[in-house]
Amino acid sequence: MRVRTIMLIAALAALQVPATAQQLPPPKGAAHPNDQAVKAVGVTVEPALDGMFRAFEKYPVVALGDAHGLAEQMDFYTAVVRDPRFARNVRNLVVEFGASSQQQVIDRYLAGETVPYVELRKVWNDTVGWAPPPALVGFAKFFAAVRDLNKSLRPNRQIKVWLGEPPLDWTAPSRDQIQAAGSARDSYPATLIRDKILAKGEKALVIYGAAHFASVPTFLKGQLNATHPGLMFVILPYAPPFQYPGCAALLSQVTAIWPQPALATRSRDETGGGARECFTLSLPPLEPEPGGSRPGGSGPRGPVLPRPEPPAIEGDAVLFLGPLEKLAQGPLGPFKMLAQGRFLPDYLFDPELRREIKRRSDLGGPPLLAAPSDLAIRKADYAFDLGAPGYREQIEKLFATYDRNRDGVITSDEYHDPLN
Repeated sequence: MRVRTIMLIAALAALQVPATAQQLPPPKGAAHPNDQAVKAVGVTVEPALDGMFRAFEKYPVVALGDAHGLAEQMDFYTAVVRDPRFARNVRNLVVEFGASSQQQVIDRYLAGETVPYVELRKVWNDTVGWAPPPALVGFAKFFAAVRDLNKSLRPNRQIKVWLGEPPLDWTAPSRDQIQAAGSARDSYPATLIRDKILAKGEKALVIYGAAHFASVPTFLKGQLNATHPGLMFVILPYAPPFQYPGCAALLSQVTAIWPQPALATRSRDETGGGARECFTLSLPPLEPEPGGSRPGGSGPRGPVLPRPEPPAIEGDAVLFLGPLEKLAQGPLGPFKMLAQGRFLPDYLFDPELRREIKRRSDLGGPPLLAAPSDLAIRKADYAFDLGAPGYREQIEKLFATYDRNRDGVITSDEYHDPLN
């Protein structure tokens, strides 16, 4: 089973991000962002939304490599679905950050039905390959944005979000069942895309960690290519800690488009000239996991095993959301993301949820993580309308209980694990 510790297992690193990227002044004589796409060294550079929808004209599946925690990228997903071209020409989304066992729940929620928060959160908490579960604030906001947008669309034009994590009934699974579900994290979405979307002549935007788009036969892209070769267009993120030395030749064109996100696309019929390396993502080396963090870890689960060298990933395009120094100060692990309030807070504070995650971990599922030592959970980060009864009440109760000095921030000295 490939249990994902966020940003490390599927070989992507978490990022610390300010609220917005700042605009860099365009170079002298640069084209205006609204001018036609700029072409250089066999590469087209243009506003990202235009470039992505241009890709959909040729390819039925466009894949966006997710950086798991990059705020600007999650905001970009919302911009994509809000563009009228998405509902008109695409409609389907396949995402890694939801459990397919809860497909009916997300369908009801996105259709505008009333779904209590304790039920809605199963969408991300019932996944099989994440530790902690993908309860990132940006993903929750994205679901809420799709729900809000669907209210303005006719039922037959509403956006459909397909949850890509393999189904697993967590009521009483065996270790073998958990392992089998974890092993299907690429084959399940590949089958879904083939049977539910391509077989009907439809298109889809696929949002998964970039490592799933490596040209490896057992990975998502490789499995889809086995039956539908060449139909997937892959967009890689320009974000730390990834290294794109070949992108320097394109930055003068990219800065002419910022602060709008920019997309650099190479023709499959051309090499891309001096910028060819820009479209090859080299992932950072993976460290061995700490003991007990996954099946096969140290202690009763076996010795620590070295992780394989991550494969390079060839992309068709690179998404430039902003200058690297404005997007992040470096890669962060799940503990840092928990500490900074990037996740919905019930993972750390809700005793019922923590007991359930601990039970699943004891069965062989993803581990329950302790609170980091530098906790700083800000109430303002959760002040958005999720449209799920019980969400706001939980936030209010949480801060009433833990925020002793009433400054709107829960720190490590105010926190205690509700299981202790």
